[in-house]
Amino acid sequence: MKIEEVVNNLKPQMLKDKQYLWNNPEEGLKEYKTSSYIKNRLIDMGYTDINTNIYETGIVATLKGENSKNNPCILFRSDIDAVVMDDTGRLKHTCGHDAHMTILLSLAQLLIDNKSKLKGTVKLLFQPDEEGNGGASPMIENNALENPKVDKAFAIHVWSELKEDTIRNKAWTSYGFNRSI
Repeated sequence: MKIEEVVNNLKPQMLKDKQYLWNNPEEGLKEYKTSSYIKNRLIDMGYTDINTNIYETGIVATLKGENSKNNPCILFRSDIDAVVMDDTGRLKHTCGHDAHMTILLSLAQLLIDNKSKLKGTVKLLFQPDEEGNGGASPMIENNALENPKVDKAFAIHVWSELKEDTIRNKAWTSYGFNRSI
């Protein structure tokens, strides 16, 4: 199956997820509805190893492939909190966190649909409070990167100012480069 077909098959659920998450923003460490929604979606997909309430509302779901022993553990991360708008006091997903969650939920579906082909373990981490106190450190302190130990971690961040079909590596700009690929 081509990737375009896979994405098109996931698109109806992606739109439902995005709409729900956009319409239900929650402040850091108060993402109770968001966390519940994510957990229920993962359960509906068939995930059974779901660790919840990590640093209040964080979630880590683990999927072991058929050949997971002695193979790497890869983690994919999404932030789940919304931003309080200074001018209105409203909560909004202005930084794309609703999109990040939607993408990670779609990846979760793709992975479980292809579990038999998975060589290793994948962890899906839904991090609270990214816009507040930086929920990554408390998630790590609560062993989100252990059992099994994570070998590599990946995250994305949507950036509406970039042209469509552009990927930008944040590390490049951190080192003084300004390059899109």
